[in-house]
Amino acid sequence: MATAVKLLRYQNRNISLLDNIRSYIYYSGLLLNAFLAYRRTYRNYFSICRHILRREYPVDTILRKGGNVRLYDHSQVSSVALLQGHNDVEYDIANDTVTIPLLPYNSDRKINVKLHGGISNGDVVNIFLQNYVYQVLPVKGKVVVDVGTNIGDSPIYFALKGAEKIIGLEPYPKNYEIARKNVELNNLSEKITILLAGCSSRIGYTFLDPAYTSGDSHLIDNFKNGIRIPLLTLEDLLKQYNLLHTRSILKLDCEGCEYETILSSADDILQKFSHIQIEYHYGYKNLKERLEDSGFNVSVTKPMIDLSYNPRRIIGYIYAVRK
Repeated sequence: MATAVKLLRYQNRNISLLDNIRSYIYYSGLLLNAFLAYRRTYRNYFSICRHILRREYPVDTILRKGGNVRLYDHSQVSSVALLQGHNDVEYDIANDTVTIPLLPYNSDRKINVKLHGGISNGDVVNIFLQNYVYQVLPVKGKVVVDVGTNIGDSPIYFALKGAEKIIGLEPYPKNYEIARKNVELNNLSEKITILLAGCSSRIGYTFLDPAYTSGDSHLIDNFKNGIRIPLLTLEDLLKQYNLLHTRSILKLDCEGCEYETILSSADDILQKFSHIQIEYHYGYKNLKERLEDSGFNVSVTKPMIDLSYNPRRIIGYIYAVRK
């Protein structure tokens, strides 16, 4: 937990006081929306909310459309509520799968994209259905370096949006296996390469529990035993995949590794990317300043206090475009 504690110590200095206040207001709005979604979906929504607040799982839910379903964590409760509003989407709670009809960039005919782990993990609704997480990235015809691939949902999204090649990094073995399975299942192995690795300020190794599926409250240095996982730098990745002479796109969602990855990278390495999108977890000031100093125009989304996990964090997105 040393890295997390260190990040939390400077978090308040890494965000303005006004944004800090706004983050609580924004989070309150999201809580209200979640409550309304639960009310639309579940007959026993008050009981479900009590379980969530007390972190008591599993919880037996009664669906308004009929049927009783036992759910095992907050992610499942939230995912089912959000998926209920999309009649063309199929999901299987027992097998933890979601099937979504999508239109690829080069076709006028929809295909069914199936994602294992899509109910209990990943960000299927925001990425594919609400389409507001990565839609600003112009990935068509580009190589995308995806740090924090999770279950493979983001690289699959990039492939369907026309990316030429996606190199995904996922350090957690269980997520890595699900991501590989999803890529193969959707016939995208020629476009997507998934590496069992993390991103860091230097080449090395860390140890991770093979049974762990990652999570929004953990950094990759939390485990002292387990499987040895490689840590790569951006420079090493660019060299390995012959990207030093091209303009690629970088996506970072790695629960805290964004700071050492970006702050330790030289200007000429960062400038190999035409666009960079980062989900920040402990404020944004130092990342924004570093990217601006490297020649990027940078914008930042509204920050949100993340009270759903421990330790508490302030999260949002940074979007950088090379000048």
